[in-house]
Amino acid sequence: GDSSTRALLDTVGHAYLPSKVIALKRPGDNAADAFVPLLAHREMIDGKPTAYVCQNYACQQPVTTPDALREQLGI
Repeated sequence: GDSSTRALLDTVGHAYLPSKVIALKRPGDNAADAFVPLLAHREMIDGKPTAYVCQNYACQQPVTTPDALREQLGI
């Protein structure tokens, strides 16, 4: 329900990215790491919802704004 989280999700959701995978983790939810290892050690930056764009087993720097996310996604 957080508007900043929704803005990041909308950025990804409105783009045609046929191979995208979206994984969400609530702050402090370490159990999610067991189900989705990609989430391990991926934390919020400065208490803000944070997006990690990963491809071919490498992730770019985490971002917290829709504009930065669009730039990383090339959309």
